[in-house]
Amino acid sequence: MAKLPKRIEAPPAPQGRGNLDDPQEELVDLNFRVTKSFRKAYKQAALDHDMTMRQILREAFELWKQAKGEQR
Repeated sequence: MAKLPKRIEAPPAPQGRGNLDDPQEELVDLNFRVTKSFRKAYKQAALDHDMTMRQILREAFELWKQAKGEQR
């Protein structure tokens, strides 16, 4: 497995179509199971950085797409 750089800057939020923060778009549930220790660490990271868990998920997903070379 290829190693990712230690620090990747988050890309700017997309404008217009496809924007994950579009206030016009309805929010829906996204459900998956994680270990108790992961959940605790994830929640603590959100608190430590004054972010919501949703913000961390969005940023992580954008960074993942950038690392994989996806533009959408």
